[in-house]
Amino acid sequence: MSTQRYFAGLCLGSALLLSACGGGGGGGYNGGPPPATYTVGGTVSGLASGVSVVLQNSGGNNTTVSANGSFSFSTAVTNGAAYAVTVLTQPTGQICTVSAGSGTVAGANVTGVQVACATGTYSISGTVSGLNTGAQVTVLNNTGNSTTVKANGAFSFTTPVTYNGSYAVTVAVQPPAQLCTVTGGTGTVTANVSGVAVVCGLATESVIHSFDPNPDGLQPYANAIQGSDVNFYGTTASGGTSGKGTVFKVTPAGVETVLYSFTGGTTDGVSPRAALIQGSDGTSTARRVAAERATPAPCSRLPRRASRPCFTPSQVAPPMV
Repeated sequence: MSTQRYFAGLCLGSALLLSACGGGGGGGYNGGPPPATYTVGGTVSGLASGVSVVLQNSGGNNTTVSANGSFSFSTAVTNGAAYAVTVLTQPTGQICTVSAGSGTVAGANVTGVQVACATGTYSISGTVSGLNTGAQVTVLNNTGNSTTVKANGAFSFTTPVTYNGSYAVTVAVQPPAQLCTVTGGTGTVTANVSGVAVVCGLATESVIHSFDPNPDGLQPYANAIQGSDVNFYGTTASGGTSGKGTVFKVTPAGVETVLYSFTGGTTDGVSPRAALIQGSDGTSTARRVAAERATPAPCSRLPRRASRPCFTPSQVAPPMV
């Protein structure tokens, strides 16, 4: 019996000893320091009063900024981890861009992210339909940014319009024997505009000016041309201040101006019957017209009843104004 009690006591003591030594596995906190974390932030500039921009870092931690100045994301980033700042929601009427917005956290807070905001600009575009094959139509936006469309389909102006700016699309030069009208061509810009429609069809005749012998001139035999300034230019074979013919301008509203009245004789010429062409120097302040069929000949070299216009050296190419 005593021997049995001895072995039982030995076993119990051994078990207690093993328990005290912590035998057996099971991980847990290793006792080292926690990983370092740092903030990511920067500066917003150009943000308009009363609007906000929403930023993200690495696709999350949405942060709304409502004023210019410094900002910082609320969630810190572990040292050695990547960061990437982007714009989630643009402010109304503005476009914000991010620079120095991505990198790796390297033992310090990131403070150099730059978010620059500016007034947004938007494109003006639309479609042309009904235009005859080989024809072209020239359209303007806000009386400028001349755009020539040579086929049916989409078109777009090259100059954008700022947010809350106005747009007004008009036809500057009609295609031959057609009349193009604009719908959806005016409004206020709050986004890209793509609904302008220019629809072309057969033109109908209308009288925009009736000639008076003096000073307008009579017998405009040749076709008038439409200059890049939208006005019409041509010649009359008679009439004018000397009854010898004129070079004239007529606005689309029908207002006629005599640019030159021929006086006849060997120094001037008489009865021009040819059309005009626009010179190659056709700027808005220096447009000129020249006689058809190359350079105008001196009047002294043409028969008195020549069928083409002529100009003396001091009279060549009266200006298109």
